[in-house]
Amino acid sequence: MAKKTYPDFGKWLTYAEAIKSTTAIRLGIDNTPTQAQYNNMKRLYDNVYAPLCDHFGYKLPVSSFFRTPALNSAVGGSSTSDHPNGNAIDIDMDGAGRELTNKTLFAHVKSQVDFDQLLWEYGTKDKPEWVHIGYRGKGKNRKQVKYIS
Repeated sequence: MAKKTYPDFGKWLTYAEAIKSTTAIRLGIDNTPTQAQYNNMKRLYDNVYAPLCDHFGYKLPVSSFFRTPALNSAVGGSSTSDHPNGNAIDIDMDGAGRELTNKTLFAHVKSQVDFDQLLWEYGTKDKPEWVHIGYRGKGKNRKQVKYIS
């Protein structure tokens, strides 16, 4: 049986990019979302990712978006992660050859974007390794900011 595919999200992100995982490929894990998970991903794209790309004027590098529970477990993700629901995205600007850094992106999201959870993931006190942004929907976002070390 063929894997279910969905439409691309918009000009900034394809469906294939959103589910791509070298770990899933290596371990043979099917990283295909359900319709409900895809709908959550589309909502996050429309309300967080696309507006960020529009604001900065270019595509922001996604290091992780959707993960099935099996993939989330395989990569050592948190059991409470919103990635398996399609409600979280990780962006890593450092090394992308742009002036925008993870630190600057974190500050911008914190002050300008409606989010559920914003995580400064690992790194140092001056530079996160990547920025995790969770989005559950208008009126459902808790505006949690955490620093993970």
